[in-house]
Amino acid sequence: MADLTLDIPEVQIVVNYPLDGGGFFWHHRILLHRIEGGIWLTLTPDHEIQRHDLNALRHRILQRSAPYPADIAAEIYAHDPIGAAALAGFKREAQIRAAILGEGAVENIEAFVWVISEPGHPDFGVTVDAGLLGNEATGLAFTLKGVVIRGGEELFVERVMTRDLETWRKKRGLDLSDVRLLGDHRDAAGKKRLDLKEAVALMKNVEDKEFPIGGVRAAKELHEAVAASAGEFLIYHSEWLRLSGVNKKTSAAHIHRSLCEALRLMHSFDQVDTSVLASGEHMVRWLIQVELAVERNPHQPDFSGLDIVSGTAQLPDGRASTSKFSEWVSNRLKERASIWKQERLFNQERRQLRAGRGGKGQGGDSSSEDGSSAAGTRKKKKKKKGKGGEDPTAAGSGGRDGK
Repeated sequence: MADLTLDIPEVQIVVNYPLDGGGFFWHHRILLHRIEGGIWLTLTPDHEIQRHDLNALRHRILQRSAPYPADIAAEIYAHDPIGAAALAGFKREAQIRAAILGEGAVENIEAFVWVISEPGHPDFGVTVDAGLLGNEATGLAFTLKGVVIRGGEELFVERVMTRDLETWRKKRGLDLSDVRLLGDHRDAAGKKRLDLKEAVALMKNVEDKEFPIGGVRAAKELHEAVAASAGEFLIYHSEWLRLSGVNKKTSAAHIHRSLCEALRLMHSFDQVDTSVLASGEHMVRWLIQVELAVERNPHQPDFSGLDIVSGTAQLPDGRASTSKFSEWVSNRLKERASIWKQERLFNQERRQLRAGRGGKGQGGDSSSEDGSSAAGTRKKKKKKKGKGGEDPTAAGSGGRDGK
């Protein structure tokens, strides 16, 4: 006997059998279906369905997943663990038995089946025999999910209400399918159609370490903005054409419309998730480049420097894109430039202080080599006079030698 009662939501009791020959004077029961009052159809440890009038029988209630009462624990003929699928089958059988005897009706809302829940398996969504789950050798079931051995192959199964089986097959298959797909959506006429707002709600924007385009992704953000404003890409193009000031005959206008149409077809007809596609991200960034170039000059769009938006591994000038390293180098250069600036300011301030004290230093001398003072005035030179008080320089060239 197990140490604990069963971990199941159904009520469990022990019924007194004082004349049991094996010494098990208390028998474990699971209440399956009430007929009326205290009359129940119960499940025995031998998996038989019995009718008990609990008003006339001595019984004790057991707690879920709890120790058996210590005073009678050694005298209990207890249940072995039972799977949720097997127990559900017994409850269904008890309801049918009561209905046959005119003591109740079968509740259709309880009808369910176990189906294969592996989308990649050829038999995905196929119903399996509940007997496989009821047998410990071929199945194991919990409340909603389980595992069965069918044809020597282990398969995951799931419990599904019969009325919801078709909806479950469609939703479950799409949820576990390729993340690049938005599903198979059609209008009332059966034609493929998915509006932008519905497509945005289905976009997953899954992170991918191998994604070939660097930087922050823009696809989902752009789709959300267009859905919230214009509602559709072609309407968005018309509004951009009207407000941007660009001539509709220019190449930028034609490229913008072509990109908007391509993005519309991707979600409307192809029904793919642009937020996880490298090609979709590339087209979105191309669209942003065109808009930025037109914003600079509507009459002559300027694309200079916008190659950084592409986020590709190679830049237009042929250099390999090393954005993280380039950012690190740029930050180091900024730090070095800041240090140099502070050094220049310090040296300038030091020169000014030395000049104020009259000391000699670079730019702080009291007089210059050409005789100018620190104030910028030139000193007057005294003229030398010869004998007799005459200026020797006033004479002509002949007076220099005395000739």
